[in-house]
Amino acid sequence: MSKRGLWRGQYILFGIIIVLIFTLFQYDSSITGNVVYENILITKIWNFSNTSEYSYNDSVIEIATGEAKLRLINTTITTNTTTTQNYTLLHALYDPEDKTNKLNSRDNERLEKSRNKTLDVIFSQDLTAGDTINLYIKEGTAGTLFFCPAGTPCSTTNYGAMEYNDSEGWFTATLTTTPIPKNILNLYGTKVKIDFINSSSSTITTALYNPSDKTTKVLAKDNERQEIDAKLFSVITSPFLTNNDVISLYLKGEEQVTIYLCSYGNRCTSQNYGTTNFNGTEGWYNLTIADLPTPTTHFTLNPNNEEIKIDAITFTHQETVFQNTTTISYPSNAEIKTMTITPTNFLRWNLFTINKTDNQQNVTAYYSTTNGVTWIEVPANNSVAHLNSSSLQFKITLNSNQTITPTVNSLSVSYLYQQCLENWTTYYGECFANDSKKKYYLDQNDCGTSINLPADNGTEVSCDYCTPNWTEVNTSCRRDNVIITSYKDLNSCYTVTNLSSDNNPPQKVFHQCDYCSIHNCSAAINISKNAFQKIAETENMTTWRVNASNEARTSLEITSPTNQNSNETESISIVHYDWNIVNKTSENIALNQYIDIEVNMTNMSSIKIVMYYTDEEITQNNISEESIQIQYYNETAEQWISLNSSVNMTENCVYAFIDHFSIYGLFGEQNTVAQETSSTTSSSTGSASSGGRGSSSTKATDHPSLKETENQESIIAAESARTSTTTSEIATVQTQTCSYVIEVNLPNELSLETTTEYQAEITNTGNCAIQYLSLALSGEVNKSIEITPETTKSLLPGEKTTFVLVRTQKKTTESPFSFLTGSAITPLTKTETKEGIIQLQAYTAESSTFKRELPIKIIIKESITIPKISLIGGGMLLTIFIIGIMAFAWHQRENKHEKENKKR
Repeated sequence: MSKRGLWRGQYILFGIIIVLIFTLFQYDSSITGNVVYENILITKIWNFSNTSEYSYNDSVIEIATGEAKLRLINTTITTNTTTTQNYTLLHALYDPEDKTNKLNSRDNERLEKSRNKTLDVIFSQDLTAGDTINLYIKEGTAGTLFFCPAGTPCSTTNYGAMEYNDSEGWFTATLTTTPIPKNILNLYGTKVKIDFINSSSSTITTALYNPSDKTTKVLAKDNERQEIDAKLFSVITSPFLTNNDVISLYLKGEEQVTIYLCSYGNRCTSQNYGTTNFNGTEGWYNLTIADLPTPTTHFTLNPNNEEIKIDAITFTHQETVFQNTTTISYPSNAEIKTMTITPTNFLRWNLFTINKTDNQQNVTAYYSTTNGVTWIEVPANNSVAHLNSSSLQFKITLNSNQTITPTVNSLSVSYLYQQCLENWTTYYGECFANDSKKKYYLDQNDCGTSINLPADNGTEVSCDYCTPNWTEVNTSCRRDNVIITSYKDLNSCYTVTNLSSDNNPPQKVFHQCDYCSIHNCSAAINISKNAFQKIAETENMTTWRVNASNEARTSLEITSPTNQNSNETESISIVHYDWNIVNKTSENIALNQYIDIEVNMTNMSSIKIVMYYTDEEITQNNISEESIQIQYYNETAEQWISLNSSVNMTENCVYAFIDHFSIYGLFGEQNTVAQETSSTTSSSTGSASSGGRGSSSTKATDHPSLKETENQESIIAAESARTSTTTSEIATVQTQTCSYVIEVNLPNELSLETTTEYQAEITNTGNCAIQYLSLALSGEVNKSIEITPETTKSLLPGEKTTFVLVRTQKKTTESPFSFLTGSAITPLTKTETKEGIIQLQAYTAESSTFKRELPIKIIIKESITIPKISLIGGGMLLTIFIIGIMAFAWHQRENKHEKENKKR
């Protein structure tokens, strides 16, 4: 081989290596490689051998001998025919005599029954054939008593008969048949005097004797009317009437009347068999029978004591005849459904087939991919390959002309079986600042197909890029005895994402507190505008008095324009102290009476302040009463300024006019000469000043005191705040002292190489409470370290709290070696020491503040990011170096061979 060919081969090898390196970085490798799977065609057959594979109505579908067909049905049709028949009135009986009391007991109260006169006896219970009828007869004419139908004369033994022999005594006869109505007998025949009647089964309830026969008057409409009122009126027809039959009455009268249909011999209203209402107009009125227990021929009409005239009565009977017709036929249509089939390892559907015999009828096939919710007819080519659903159900509809049935012998559907089953696993991309991330799937089996790839592949889903960490931030106790808790997000999510969902802190919480208990004031009151007292009013001005003399030993008189709109939210807050709250003494002697006024009002023309004192306070402090004056504290000049004050020694008060609101106190000069107190004298002292109030709080002078511990604890201390009051030469000095000392347990040098956070401890070792404590970081540590929480509330003496220094996590970029499956490559790191300052600011109960700065060193370990292009370049240089060595070695070998050849 020539040297030129050798170098050409080296260049080709070098190019192949470069291409392989580039490909390695651009494409993921597969450990198993690519596999080609063969799919199998499977056919599912329904041959009607197992009925559990189908759902159908077995009253219209029959499955037998491996086929499905329509079931032969016997249908019975019932028809009815209603006929109407008019019945004749047999008797109309009016006003019978009630002889019940003569026959219901044996007491010689006899009924003299004339020959061939009707006697209707009503028993308490129904009579039946075989019952005996017992009569006690005093006397009479020998002959026969016939048992006849009610109201109807007879001369034969209808229900039985009794022979009377013209003697006194008991006479008994047996019923041969059951009477109609069953509880009534008409005793008709020979003349007798009867004392008592009963039966073997019951007693009598009613005995009606000799009614007038009015049949001819009401038999037809001929103006021959029968007037009825409170007397009994009964009608008898034949054959039987039953429910829904109609009794028609032709009525005439003057008044509106309701006519009730009752049982024979009974005057009823509520328990009736029907009613008709006569409205005063002559004409026909129908009464339909209802609730009749058994068919009967005897009725009583009751107009309920009202007068009514009846011209005619007719009866109409309706009879319905039912007829059944049976036909034999097939249903016009019916359906049978297969159960849903869901093959495993399913790839796709193929063809549907049906084996059937139409018999000149019609069979239609449908499929459903929605578990039977919707159905679609199978295409004419029987292909179902276009369906994407892995579940399928079929429905067969059999249609018939009802004389013959089609039959179905079997159904089948073929589909491809997938040897490699896709196993899609959900993955998510990085969560972005808009709270969204990409959702995608990877096939764990690497089938190389995407048949069952979920439809939401590549879609955006919600996530939480930044979770707010809401921490309570409390105000100090306000003058209205309220602490307001608000919330701060320690993660500052809204600043990062600008999403409204990250700017939704919990609602503020209001807590009750005792302002005066914390600030050692004697009273704190808030007076709204509607509680002011109007004491004077002119056309232009109105003067209001705010009386707080009991609570704060103070009152105000405020003048404002009359036409100013009243605002109910306007108010005045007054806090009373019996100690100097500003830590600045006046040149005069204090009466230990101070007030702090805040006003939520505008457009005030003049303000008069009145402060009250006691004789004991003057005596205890040895003050000249005439010298008492009101002073206000000028926060800008940090001194007490006297106001032009007037003393009312009678009322023990001092007043002055002011043009602003501030902290006010009562002061006076020492009483060196005894003076008589005049109840009417007043004097003025002091000078006016209009200095502004300035800031609402003062800062205590800071004096740091450091204390070392075994852990080199940093200690922050504030100067003790002292307030003293001198009364007289013989009085003792009273001192109130607060010492504020805070200890922070923190090492000089802190390592966060192997951990992400460090918890430190803060202790209030002073003798007074810390209202509020804030923490902050500055310096280069601020880029890598966060402090949480940033605020601490209400740290009482001896109490401890903690804060945490947290190493921030930088976003990890994809390793350039991620393509090496199973490789264990540790990223490069570097260790750095970063310095900074922990800033502490404390707020005390006296509204003063002090600050301290603690130096801190933190050792952290950070990863070094190497650009991917640098690695590729390094790999290429290494490849070139290796190729160069190989080329040099090959060249040396060839030279050696040439020398050996020359020697030969």
